[in-house]
Amino acid sequence: DWVSDTISEINARKMGPHPEKNDNVIAIDGKALRGSRPAKGKKLVHMVSAYSSELKLILGFTPVDKKSNEITAIPEVIDVLFLEGALITSDAMGCQKNICKKIIDKKADYLLCAKDNQPTLSSNIEAYFSKYIEEHPDDPEPADDEPAFAESMEKNRGRQEHRRCWVFNDIEDIDPKHEWPGLKQFSVIQRDRLVGKKQTTELHFYIESREMTASSVLAAVRNHWSIENGQHLSLDVSFQEDASKIHERTAAKNVATVRRWCFNVHKQSSRFEKESMSGRIELAGLDQDYRTELVLEKFYPD
Repeated sequence: DWVSDTISEINARKMGPHPEKNDNVIAIDGKALRGSRPAKGKKLVHMVSAYSSELKLILGFTPVDKKSNEITAIPEVIDVLFLEGALITSDAMGCQKNICKKIIDKKADYLLCAKDNQPTLSSNIEAYFSKYIEEHPDDPEPADDEPAFAESMEKNRGRQEHRRCWVFNDIEDIDPKHEWPGLKQFSVIQRDRLVGKKQTTELHFYIESREMTASSVLAAVRNHWSIENGQHLSLDVSFQEDASKIHERTAAKNVATVRRWCFNVHKQSSRFEKESMSGRIELAGLDQDYRTELVLEKFYPD
């Protein structure tokens, strides 16, 4: 109920697709509880979460069944969310036809990474792009009025990354049988990384149900990785999730649920905004009034 109210409130302020400002990105990704493996050869507990890059909140999550994988868990997360008008992003695990259909049925859009788990789709995109590069060896000049190409440069802690993005609308060339629900365009992002003296180049393929410019695709893909820094890193560093040695699966899932509830409570609180997540957790442990305020704010917002 809380998630539905929160997302409805956002969409009431800015409903519908935002081709130039993809701030309503909901990233879906899985996270393993590294300390939950009871013995060698046994499965880790995995949690699949939906994370709002704008709200910095976990909107929904579900544990992966012991005899299943993330592919079956992602639809369960989508089912419980109000997604209308949002852009759903996922890595290659979420690039499935049934997941695309479910997202479209929820009146949302998708931007999904296509890899070797969809060999026909990814090879078709690769062949199309190779032919395009042969015919257009020079990059177009990036400009505000150039929707089909964009590039960005990022420097951080001794690492440089140059990203270039091309978008294409020739859907018939990659999906001649129209098997992918809602597919409107596809994109290719080239990442050139320089770390010290080591340089690497990678190509990443994406499919989209929303017509987007190259710059907005770059921004949305960048927003997707906020789930790594915004959620996964915080759970591991501040809540020490990977260090937890709870091996019994039900107990591990229950404690993981409590951690995510606490994560949202701290993110929602307007107190101690300048404190780190670790600092807020420590303050909640020391101050009973603050701790009570967090609980009441979550369950009784009025």
